[in-house]
Amino acid sequence: MDERARCGNAQRSEARVSISVTPASPREAGASGWLHAPATTAPTGYRSPLDVPVLADFTTRLRTASLLPVVSGVGISTPALAERVAPLVDAVVIGTPVVRTLMTAYEQAPALTTAFAQALDLYATTETRT
Repeated sequence: MDERARCGNAQRSEARVSISVTPASPREAGASGWLHAPATTAPTGYRSPLDVPVLADFTTRLRTASLLPVVSGVGISTPALAERVAPLVDAVVIGTPVVRTLMTAYEQAPALTTAFAQALDLYATTETRT
């Protein structure tokens, strides 16, 4: 099976994640880092609408299983999408839109980066969720 067919089959299959939680929370168990909640199951660089209610449900399930911060990326291609995702997570990862702009119209990259920062500013905090 060629790579394209294998990837197509993987995208059509339903992925399931099981998280086992013991009575000791991750902090007491020594866990560190963060949990990734992709904004879409599409590959990085995705530029179509996101199913924000599905992401909200997924982040809620992650938060019931762990005290670790939840981070979202993949598919957050515009400042408006970043602003919609930000209230659901502890951090938003923006990569492809900035890289794409740097590669095609580098003079627009500062304005795009500023637009993302302004969209996320309302949600910026230095506090840690407990």
